[in-house]
Amino acid sequence: MKKSFLNFLIAIIFLLSIISNIQAEIKGKIIVKVGNKIITSYDLENEIKTQLFISKSKINQNTIDRIKSISIRNLVRHAIKENEVKKYDVKEYNTKDMSDYLNNLSTNLGVPQINLKKMFKESGLDYDTHIEKFKTELLWNTLIFNLYKNQINVNVIEVQDEIKQAIKKSSKLKSFNISEIEILNNELIDSTLKKIYEDIKLEGFDKTAIKLSISPSSVKGGSLGWVAEDALSPVYLSSLNNIKKGEITKPIKTSTSLLILKLNDIKFKNVNDLDLDQVKKEIINSKKQSKLQLFSRTHFSNLENSTLINFL
Repeated sequence: MKKSFLNFLIAIIFLLSIISNIQAEIKGKIIVKVGNKIITSYDLENEIKTQLFISKSKINQNTIDRIKSISIRNLVRHAIKENEVKKYDVKEYNTKDMSDYLNNLSTNLGVPQINLKKMFKESGLDYDTHIEKFKTELLWNTLIFNLYKNQINVNVIEVQDEIKQAIKKSSKLKSFNISEIEILNNELIDSTLKKIYEDIKLEGFDKTAIKLSISPSSVKGGSLGWVAEDALSPVYLSSLNNIKKGEITKPIKTSTSLLILKLNDIKFKNVNDLDLDQVKKEIINSKKQSKLQLFSRTHFSNLENSTLINFL
């Protein structure tokens, strides 16, 4: 009897071991190959759940299905950027940006920064992987700056003339507080846009930006803060002037992506109360950042087109 029970127990343990191995294989199934990197079903599961967790969205089959395809594309983007960063052996990044992100993350989740890793673990999420992904974004920013820093010069005289023209038109200078959602302009654009506008209605602009935007601003809910009118491109300015505070624009096409802007607020400042030198610096910096973003999109697009991507 004892021997029979022992054999039965051994058989059960063996069966559980087989089931466990099968589950592990399924969990680690390769779903995409990006150059020499692989993306597994585990990576996808962790990406989806992490984005839903950070945006404080409910985790159910419906929300998982809504962001599955976008999450796969985000993982592919990350793999491409990671390969390029390693190719150029980029080691340095803006530590302040990392610190700001961790502060924003802890504030958003309502826990002290020191407890973030514990909170992720208790939620069944990989904290270290998430932070490494953001670090790759910062390393990518360093790479783009190093590659294109000599091509982002801004004509200071032109900026000064723009400010003078704005002062002539009005005794007040206009600024916009805006947020953005950026998505790739590809064959899935129509379905992606539909999901984005639906999610904005259901969950709000900031949560949707965290989940779906490919812009670096996504970590801040898409927030770009205050931007001077003269620092905006004519296309952006025209779109913003056609909506009211609290509204969002129609998709704005760039060379490789689409942007949706939200107008959070507008303010006017009397010219006499402004530090015009500071205004000039802010406009110059904004224009430089816009150029860097353009180079970043173009550089990534070229890499994506030259990288072998196999969906399995």
